[in-house]
Amino acid sequence: MSLRGHSDSYYYLGNYVFDIDAYDLDETGVSSTVGVNKESVRYWVFDSEPGGDGTKPDDLKLALDNLTDGVHYVKLAARDIRGNYGETSEPIVLNILNTRPNITVTKEYADGTPIVGNTIIDDQDIVYTLVVDDPSGVSSIEATYNDNSLNFSESGQDNTWKATLFASDIIEDGPYTVAIRVFNQARATNQDDRKPGTHNETLSVQREGLRYELPTRRFSKTIFQVKHWT
Repeated sequence: MSLRGHSDSYYYLGNYVFDIDAYDLDETGVSSTVGVNKESVRYWVFDSEPGGDGTKPDDLKLALDNLTDGVHYVKLAARDIRGNYGETSEPIVLNILNTRPNITVTKEYADGTPIVGNTIIDDQDIVYTLVVDDPSGVSSIEATYNDNSLNFSESGQDNTWKATLFASDIIEDGPYTVAIRVFNQARATNQDDRKPGTHNETLSVQREGLRYELPTRRFSKTIFQVKHWT
């Protein structure tokens, strides 16, 4: 007996739903699900020791009941069609991770000058550095600026990714919205349950500075109206 697709090294959301695989010899001596009395299947989810008579799965599915972050365990048991009892020899380890990734985002100009705040005045590319802290690792990074793709790639440093926002992509003065979402590798039955680490900011590009317009016509007129007394 086992949980389909399970691995001790994987992480799962606390509401993950597993399929229970149970096989035994059928009447012809072939190992199959037919050899198991499905009505006898039970499971236990526990932290230290299994207790009680276990839970009968619905359609051989083990639905986790919103487990908290950390390590939990599962025991499986059933009888075959001849009445023989069997159970998992060792507890099945479940690593539960509901917490979204912790991310840190910094940015600098291409020459290495740090950018403090969100005002962009230099005509250089902007390099974003993304550091992710998550025990399961990174599954995917979705990043955009004004709904255009901003592509992150691994930097060669642990847990660090970089992306370049080119000066030519933000050539006009004005606001540019940057949105970053980082998904970890915690496995989910419903993908909508996944919680990304997020970073949102609005860059204010002000490369051309302030413009001053002199009222040249009025100024000239005023000059010509000046009278010199002798």
